Amino acid sequence: MPLRELITNIAIYAICFALLALYLPWYIFIPIAGIAVFLNIYLVYRRKKRRYHAILQSIRNIKSEAFGELDRASGGDIDHLILESFKEVATELEKRCFQLVEKNIQLLSLKEIGLMIISSLDERKIVDSVTTFLSKGLGFKELFVGVYNQEREVMNLYVFREKSGQHSTMTNLKLSDMDGMVKKAILRRQPVLIKDPAMHPIGSLGGEELFEDSTMETFIIVPLMKSAASLPCWENEDCLLKGQYSPDATEMTLDEARCPSCQRFPILGVVGVTDGFKAAKLSKVDLVSVETLSLQIGTILENTRLYTELKQEESFRENVINSMMNGLLTVDKTGKVVLANETAERITGYASDELIGMRVEDLIVDGFSEEGRSPVLSTLRTGRRDFHRETWVIKKDSSKLPVLLNTSFLLDESKEIQGVLAVFDDITRIKRMEEKIMHLDKLAALGRFSSSIAHEIRNPLTGIAAGIQYLKRSGSITEDQRENIAFILNEVSRIDRLIGDIMSVVRIGDLMYQNIRIETIIKNSIASLHDLAEKKSARIITEYPEESKMIKLDGDRVTQVMINLIKNAIEASNEGGEVTIRASFPQDVSDVLFDDVRDYVIIEVNDRGVGLNEDEKNKVFEPFFSTKQEGTGLGLYVSHSIVERHGGYIFVDSNKDKGTTFTVYLPVEKVQHGESSEVSHPSG
Repeated sequence: MPLRELITNIAIYAICFALLALYLPWYIFIPIAGIAVFLNIYLVYRRKKRRYHAILQSIRNIKSEAFGELDRASGGDIDHLILESFKEVATELEKRCFQLVEKNIQLLSLKEIGLMIISSLDERKIVDSVTTFLSKGLGFKELFVGVYNQEREVMNLYVFREKSGQHSTMTNLKLSDMDGMVKKAILRRQPVLIKDPAMHPIGSLGGEELFEDSTMETFIIVPLMKSAASLPCWENEDCLLKGQYSPDATEMTLDEARCPSCQRFPILGVVGVTDGFKAAKLSKVDLVSVETLSLQIGTILENTRLYTELKQEESFRENVINSMMNGLLTVDKTGKVVLANETAERITGYASDELIGMRVEDLIVDGFSEEGRSPVLSTLRTGRRDFHRETWVIKKDSSKLPVLLNTSFLLDESKEIQGVLAVFDDITRIKRMEEKIMHLDKLAALGRFSSSIAHEIRNPLTGIAAGIQYLKRSGSITEDQRENIAFILNEVSRIDRLIGDIMSVVRIGDLMYQNIRIETIIKNSIASLHDLAEKKSARIITEYPEESKMIKLDGDRVTQVMINLIKNAIEASNEGGEVTIRASFPQDVSDVLFDDVRDYVIIEVNDRGVGLNEDEKNKVFEPFFSTKQEGTGLGLYVSHSIVERHGGYIFVDSNKDKGTTFTVYLPVEKVQHGESSEVSHPSG
């Protein structure tokens, strides 16, 4: 009792007793005074007891334990009891403070582990992070983490025991091979805290105990559930999986655990911990900790699976697009390329990252000489699709390739046009086949024409020549007449040679194949034109491959081709010009020839003369076309036929006033006539 209250009570009692003593006799005063003192002591005790009772009730709320019966305790006992209670409360608060710090550290560790496993898509890394947190962060010595494989319908179970250096081991199990509370918790989709492992065993793996020789007295199992978002029917009120869910169910089969509607299994995995080799038994606080971690693990596993499925679908779509035999370009509304497949890369010569962002008018144009006009942009402007439209692709090397184009619209979810899909196919081979057919048609027409004129012109021409020779031998002609007769005989001979050239085109005999080196053919051809080269002061430069090969061909015929090409190059060169002859054996010419034959020898004849314009390049291999005044126009035509008979190709590339290059492709091995897949003479 405070000193002030004590002095005040003594003063009040002294005054009261003095007044009573003045007016009352002693035998009445003394009993009244005794009763007053006793009543005061009783009231003070009751007031103290009520206060201490309130204090102890607060202590009970903190410690959840009773400290004794206050009704039987004396005043001194209450003071002692209150003192002991405060000591225990201080100890309990200190313990709670340490627990709070520990939980705070665990939460921080949980945050760290969450960030770590969120950034990982590897199942093993996720499991290792979880076991590390459960063992190091929460102190569990025995635990397991299971990840359900939906495709194989097995549980990848990782078991961890911190005993004798034993770490996590993985086992693949079907759910039918599992038993005990592990299987029940999975099938019921409900976390459990078991305090009697003998009555409710944790389970076994294929007949073997999950934790052999364990000291566990309690254990926790938490199934990892899929979210409602990943189960299409779960959000419906009449979901069959919801309807059959029963926490009181004791036994369920695997088929009963599946959704009868969508046949999905709503389990991602399972997490279990025990108190084995741990001092404290597991409580609801531990259950909440494991559930919190399991919720995060389940979310991460689900996101990982969704991401993996998304990547697989994306990879599948990409493989489908890249497996297309046609080129594909996706163009946005501004006319820029946003997607290109591998075939488009091969046709255009650009890499994918180079195509992305390019203007489509720089890739696909409407005509060979019309720049900036793209049928893809026309589809965007007019709203009309194109089907089987012949157009051109501008390659990376600035050359143009004929393609067959189809366009369609790229629509969004609201059917609004977001761009254009351009699908195109390289029709170079078709064009070359058309050229071959045209060439064969010309050959057939020329053959019919030659057969008819052979008898209609050559026979009378022989008679004319004989008559002129008879007149020449007669002595009654003047000198002027003799000159005229010589002129007539010369023209008759020229016509006869012209007919012979025509016949040589349509009646090329069987090729006489032989093994020969290309260097030999080139050297023989140059030697035949030595006088012509000296006359024009032309310098002939030769470049041969480092490793020479024997090739099988008709040496005389190919020499005829080379003489024709080199002769044309010398004649087209300026006085003192250069003619370069280059031979090579490339490893692969499939990007140029599109042929089954891969082993070719390439001969290039280049001059720096007057060159050819576009129209001349297109006609250079046609019969009777020549840029020379005295030319018959059959030299290149015959050369083309000889190369064709060998199963080869001949190209021309020329620019006006810059020179011309003829490129001849000849198979290294013998190719029978008719086996050549295509004959081409493109102009670029």
